[in-house]
Amino acid sequence: MKSFVALTLLVLSTAQAATIAVIDSGLDYKHEMIEPNLWVNPRPAFNGPYINVNHGWNFAERNNQILDYDLLDYFSPEMKVFYDIQAKAQFRVVTQKEVDWYNSKLDDKQFLKDVTAYGSFIHGTHVAGIAVKNSNNKAMGIKLLGTSVKSALEKFKQDSKAAPGKLEEQLKDVTSYVALQTTFKMREVGAFINTYRADIANGSYGISYTQAYEMAGMIYKELAGRAATSEQQHKIGAMLMNELIEGNKMFVNAAPDTLFIFAAGNDGSNNDKFGFSPANLKALNTMSVAATYQDQFLAPFSNYGVENVDVAAPGMLIRSSVPGEGYLFVSGTSQAAPYVSNVAGQVKDANPKLRPADIKRIIMGTVDKKTFLLQKVKSGGLVNLERAVFAAELSRNVSIKDAIDTARRTMPNLKSNFQETSDLIDVTPIQMPSPLE
Repeated sequence: MKSFVALTLLVLSTAQAATIAVIDSGLDYKHEMIEPNLWVNPRPAFNGPYINVNHGWNFAERNNQILDYDLLDYFSPEMKVFYDIQAKAQFRVVTQKEVDWYNSKLDDKQFLKDVTAYGSFIHGTHVAGIAVKNSNNKAMGIKLLGTSVKSALEKFKQDSKAAPGKLEEQLKDVTSYVALQTTFKMREVGAFINTYRADIANGSYGISYTQAYEMAGMIYKELAGRAATSEQQHKIGAMLMNELIEGNKMFVNAAPDTLFIFAAGNDGSNNDKFGFSPANLKALNTMSVAATYQDQFLAPFSNYGVENVDVAAPGMLIRSSVPGEGYLFVSGTSQAAPYVSNVAGQVKDANPKLRPADIKRIIMGTVDKKTFLLQKVKSGGLVNLERAVFAAELSRNVSIKDAIDTARRTMPNLKSNFQETSDLIDVTPIQMPSPLE
């Protein structure tokens, strides 16, 4: 083995910047934070079923417009102010006038509805900014498409050959059908990602057990004509969740050379007990990420699970880009996942020969161990960018195990920049996009 001194003097050859597919609500490719790191199709003449692929693809409207810029005029400036005041309150720089205005808006149902819509609109741009920040990573926009449960139910009833009265059989069939409709569309996303050779795919979206439970009630009532009991609803919800997780295997298998990094979810629940899709998908090319406040504690809203959540990363009060050259502090596992995607991209850039499973192994093997994460995430730690990239550099000349061991011995834990804020438990994450509507 080469000496450590020799290894630290490695001269890296020029590598291709890693491409990160941001599967989300669209991204503002004109934003100053994203434009320099925007993926540009290197093979514009190679389109296949897609026309004029420039910076990604909009699977919702099936075109190359990965952000609807007309919505910039639809949303009032007050939408951004609302979220901005939330963050300012945490940093103790909010004025009483701002607090009074904010509280007055809490009684305005239409305003709150618009605020939720605005949160969805800015989500992908905020995520993309984190994924490329201070890196050579290139962001590819993948606008998420949703499956309507209601329309899937209607189509199922039209196509179903199940005999009337066989409710249990129909319930099993319809959960499989809804999941199939969703995962079939996501397989197309996976195929696109594979075709255009994305190294990393960030998935800050998902379906929680709570959402599956609510959908189960809708399914039961539609088929049975009456409300489900709590036990029936739980059974159907669990069945739907299992079908979604299982079906998503075909999604990630469609892009075997891509590492998929998923947000663990924002329910504050245990993913080992209550499923979350697609974060609970276990494969060599997938990772699941919980959120922390800096290096201090697990975010109160963050999902966790020593079997189903791999690592943790900062996800509270993260400043990043929003459409229209704006910036906001936003919280969520949606923000923690692209932090890890950013690290994964830089690891890939440091050693382009690394496979998805190798990148995952390096990231998990180089975390800062934290007592508050030991029983919460599989690795027991917080992602360490510098240590992971150093291990990737070393892996060009030594085994991955030796690279990780050397990096752990020589690279320190991340320096804490702990900034005390107030009432952090009240930080509310922006709702994640969902492939089910």
